[in-house]
Amino acid sequence: MKSIVRILVLAGFGFSLAQCTSKPEVQTVVKQVPVLRASSIYQADSVYRFKSEHLDFNQEMTLSYLEKATEVEESNLERAIYYVKRAITLQPALDYYKRLAGLLVKADRPEELLQLYQLILQKHTFSLARHGNITEFLFEKPDEATAYEYLTLVLLKQEYAFGETLSELQELGFSMVNLKERLSKDERLKLIPTSERYKSLMLYFLPEEELASFVRSEDNFQNLLSSIKDSASVFEIDKQEVAAFNYQESEMPEDYDGAQDIRNHYGLFLQEKHQQPKEWYAYNFKRKIKINDNVQAVVYAIDSSALASPVNMRHIYYRLVTYTRKGQLIGSEIVATQAGEHLSTASFQHNTFTVTDHTRFWKKPYQKDDFDNFLVKTEKVGERRFEILPDGKIVPAKAPVAPIDSTQVTASAVF
Repeated sequence: MKSIVRILVLAGFGFSLAQCTSKPEVQTVVKQVPVLRASSIYQADSVYRFKSEHLDFNQEMTLSYLEKATEVEESNLERAIYYVKRAITLQPALDYYKRLAGLLVKADRPEELLQLYQLILQKHTFSLARHGNITEFLFEKPDEATAYEYLTLVLLKQEYAFGETLSELQELGFSMVNLKERLSKDERLKLIPTSERYKSLMLYFLPEEELASFVRSEDNFQNLLSSIKDSASVFEIDKQEVAAFNYQESEMPEDYDGAQDIRNHYGLFLQEKHQQPKEWYAYNFKRKIKINDNVQAVVYAIDSSALASPVNMRHIYYRLVTYTRKGQLIGSEIVATQAGEHLSTASFQHNTFTVTDHTRFWKKPYQKDDFDNFLVKTEKVGERRFEILPDGKIVPAKAPVAPIDSTQVTASAVF
C-alpha cells in the first residue's frame, strides 16, 4: 500500500486591529494519505483489506478526481479513465467501479472490463485473523442491470463461457426469467429468433428437466426439419453421392467444452439413437420429404469408415425414416449403402423409391482398413421397390400390372 503526502496550509489571523497590519502566521501540516496501488484495483484481497482499514478516508480528494473525470470524458476518454482509477485507489467503492465500467465500454476495452465485472459480481473468499475465512461479495450484491451487462460481454467476447457464467449468476440469485427477457430484446446482440444460434442460447435458460423434455419435443423436431434445406421429393442417390459425407458437420471439436448447440440434439431423432441411446454416431442429415400433413420423411447418412479412408472405401449408409409431425418414429429403411463389396443406390419419386443393389469386386480380398487395394469392377445384381404409405409405413411396392393386350381376348369372353 502506498501513501501520498498531503500538504495543508493553515493561516492564523489575529482579531485585534493592531494585528491586522502584521504578516499572517503560516503553518504547514504534512499528512500521510493511504492509497491503494493502481495495479491492485482488480485484486479482491487487496481491495478488501484497503477498504476495511481506510473506509472513510480521502473523500475530498476522491470527489475531486471524479469531477475531473467528468470534465474531460468527452474530450479525453483515456484521461477520464485515469482519473476514475485514481479515485478508486483513494476510496474503492462499488459506484466508482460501475463508473469505470461505463468508461471502459466506451473505450472498447473488453478484457479489462471482464476483470472489473468478475471482481464486483463474484463472491470471494477472504481470510480474517480472528474469524477465519468468509466468502462474500467485495461490495454489496450488484444489481441485475450490472449482472446482465457482464453476461452480454461474456456472450460477445467469450461465448464458450456463457453457460458457466449464466449458472454462476443463477446461483447468486439473479432471475433467469429476467435475464432471458433482457437477452431476447437486446438489439445490440442482433439475435434472430429463428436462427440456430438464438435457439441454442435459449437452451441455457431451461432447467435440466425441461431441457431433457424439449430436445425430444415436437418443437425441436421442427427445428431439425428447418435445418434441412433440401426438400426435393424427386432425386437420386448415385454411387458418387452415397460416398459423400461432411465430416466437419459430424465431428465433435477437439476443444469442445460442453457449450449448448441445438444441432447437437438433433441426433436424438436418429433411429440408431432410439435403439442405442448411449452410442455416438457420425451422421449427416441430407433431405426431408413431406409425405402429407401428418407424415414427414427424412434421409440421413451414417458413417463408420476407417480413419482417412479413400472415398471408394468409406463405409456409409443412407437411411430413410418416417416420422409423425411430433417427431415420433414410424418406419425406416436403409436405401443406399457403400461398404466393401456392397453398393446400393436409390431413386426417389415422391412416395416411392427404387433401391438398386450392386456387387463390387476388388483386386484383393476386401478388408476395411487395407487401403492398398483397388476396385476392379461393379455389377448390378437386382432392384427392390418400396412405397411410403399415407400413414408413414414403408412397404415393398407391388409390381405394376402389365396392360392387357386386347387382341388376345378370346371369343368366349365376348358376349
